[in-house]
Amino acid sequence: MSDFEKRRAIPSRIDEPVPVLVWDPVEFVIAITSFGFFMIINMVLVGLVTMVVVLWASRELKKGAKQGTTQHAIWAIGFNMDPVLPQRFPPSFVNELIE
Repeated sequence: MSDFEKRRAIPSRIDEPVPVLVWDPVEFVIAITSFGFFMIINMVLVGLVTMVVVLWASRELKKGAKQGTTQHAIWAIGFNMDPVLPQRFPPSFVNELIE
């Protein structure tokens, strides 16, 4: 590689989402949503504990996992976070091999 090419190299992590504080946006949205739900039903302490557990569990589950594992797990549960997924793949409850 020439010196010019080394200076123009694109980092491998350039497409990663911008973190919210230290968490990925998906983790942060799930944690805040769980806290908001418990706050609405007047259980703020349970909501704070749930938020901390969600953030801790997502951090532990991501150790050694491939990129996009969280989004795939949420899609497998049945939530549609990405509008492109239903166009390319069948619903998560359809267990067929895609070739």
